[in-house]
Amino acid sequence: MAFEKELLTTLRLHKSPITCIEPFYLPSDTFVEICGKNHRFLTTTLLTTDESGIIIWWNLITKRPLGIWKGHDESILTVKQLGIEWVNIDNSVISVIDENEFGKILTHSKDGTIKIWKLVELNDVGFTYTCVLPKRLSDIGERIPEVEFEMPVNMLNFTNVDINNQLLITPATVDSDGFDIYKLDLSQDEEWKKMQRLLQNVKFSLEGEGRSVTGVIMKIKWLNDTCFLIGYESGHVVCYEIIDGKTKETFINETLLGNPITCIHVDERNSKIIVSSTGNRVIILKYSGNIIDPSVISYDIKHKGIADIDVELKTGSVALITWDGYTRVYQYDEEFGLKFIFKTRRSIPSISNNINNDEDIQQINSIQLQRASIVRFTANQLNVKEIENPSSIIIKYSNGRSKNLIKTNRHDQISNRWMFIGHQDGKVFVYQIK
Repeated sequence: MAFEKELLTTLRLHKSPITCIEPFYLPSDTFVEICGKNHRFLTTTLLTTDESGIIIWWNLITKRPLGIWKGHDESILTVKQLGIEWVNIDNSVISVIDENEFGKILTHSKDGTIKIWKLVELNDVGFTYTCVLPKRLSDIGERIPEVEFEMPVNMLNFTNVDINNQLLITPATVDSDGFDIYKLDLSQDEEWKKMQRLLQNVKFSLEGEGRSVTGVIMKIKWLNDTCFLIGYESGHVVCYEIIDGKTKETFINETLLGNPITCIHVDERNSKIIVSSTGNRVIILKYSGNIIDPSVISYDIKHKGIADIDVELKTGSVALITWDGYTRVYQYDEEFGLKFIFKTRRSIPSISNNINNDEDIQQINSIQLQRASIVRFTANQLNVKEIENPSSIIIKYSNGRSKNLIKTNRHDQISNRWMFIGHQDGKVFVYQIK
C-alpha cells in the first residue's frame, strides 16, 4: 500500500537548481537494547546542494539553516554521509555507527574535487558541532567546516562517485570510460597516508571486441562490501566484484542498450536493483549476496527520461522523478515490475487576462523552473512508539540522569519519516509521511 504524505514546509534559500539531497543523521540521547547491545536512535537533519556549489544544512524542526557554506566552485554531483550503516530489523532499521567516520560528509563536484567535511564530533552524551557556521547567504565565506581530506578527480558532467567501507570509486583520472578505486583511511594523521589507489583505469569491453564499447561512465553504485555496479553511456549495466585485489565482471545487462544510464538504485531491504536511462523504461533486477538474477523485468513508464529514483522502505513505494518534472510513485508488482499509484507536480502560478474567460491565462513562472529533479526518503528507523518492551529504551542526559520514559516530542523527532523533493528553481519541498 502506498504512503500518504503531508506538505510541511518549503525550504527556499537556494538560488540555483537543486542537485543533491542527503539526510544527515545526528545521534540522539535515546538507545534501544537489542540482543544485549545498545543501538543509538538518530535524529534527522538535511543537507541540500545546488549548481553553484552552495551547501545548506537544515534543522527540520525549526525549518531554518544550521549552516550555509560554499563547498565547491561548480555544481555538486555527490553528497554522502559517512560512518553510518543501517541494519534491517523486521520492517524497520537500526543504526550502526563507525565512530572514526561518523559526523563527516563526502562531497564531489564538477570543479574536479572530492572533499570530506567534518561537521560534528561524537562524545559521551551525543555530539558537538565542529564550528558555528553562517546561517545567511550574505555571510557566506566567514567560516566553513573543517576539510579533513581533499583530492582531485576527473571532471565528467554527470558521473557521481561512491564510497563504501573506506573504498572510493571514481571516474578514471586518464580516460572517462574507466574507473579508479581508492582506499581512504581518515584515521591517519599524515595527509599522504590517508589515500591509497588500489586499481587504476579499469575498463569494460565486450568479449571479442578488443576495445571499449560503452562510452563514458554515467553512474556508480556500491551493491555491498565487495560488489559494485557501473552504468555506462551505451546503456550497459555491469556488476564488478573485487577478488584478491582485482575486479571481475560478474553480471552484464544490455536491456537499456542505446540509452545512457541515468540512475542506479539499490533497495537492500527488498534485494532489488532499479536502473533507469534516458529512455522510457526502467529495469528491475533481483539479487542475493553477490549474485544478481539474470532474469530482468522491464517496465515502460511511458515518459522518456528518468532523473532520480528512491524507495520508501516501510511501504515499498518506488518514487521516480521524470524529465517532465513529475514525481511518479509506484508499488512493486511481481508480474509487471511496477504498478502506478499516483503522480504529483508543483502547480504553476498563473493570472488571467480575460475577465470573461478563466481559461485565458498567463503563466508567471517558467514551467522549467517548477520541475522536480531530486527525490529522497529518510531511513525507516525502528519506531519507539511501537516497541513492545519499553524497558529496553534508555534515555541518557548530559547531567548523567537516565529514564525509561520518552517525551512525546522526542518520539516524534526520532520516528518521523520524511520525503524531500528538490526543484530546478532551488526550492525543496518537505513532506511528512503518515
